[in-house]
Amino acid sequence: ICIVMEYLALGDLQKHIDTTPLPESCARLIASQVLEGLDFMHSNNFVHRDLKPSNIMVKSPGPDWWVKIADFGLSKRRHEDFTTLHTMNRGTMGYAAPEILGLQAGAASYTFAVDMWSLGAVVYKLVTCQAAF
Repeated sequence: ICIVMEYLALGDLQKHIDTTPLPESCARLIASQVLEGLDFMHSNNFVHRDLKPSNIMVKSPGPDWWVKIADFGLSKRRHEDFTTLHTMNRGTMGYAAPEILGLQAGAASYTFAVDMWSLGAVVYKLVTCQAAF
């Protein structure tokens, strides 16, 4: 599978939040757009597994933010009942859900909830400019 995206010259969200926290209204707008993208992914049985500010691209900056999810390199179709080498230990420290970081081969696999955990960590970073963990 090859995913092609438009060129987004404004770069990723991380570049826009390094020094100044965003107002709650902007964080809500960004979160709602990411949730819409995750809903589409999850309804098609895909888990992103590496959601973080540097994997959210900015099409239009605030106050009317427009963002898009990017970097699907770790995404996985959610159809296996058990983990494999392809489903364990993925994600980025500070944004990955605990169940991703602690899986052993043959253990029960994680759910779409891992992306929700990551989005929560992203929103925390948006409003504080600090990592949640």
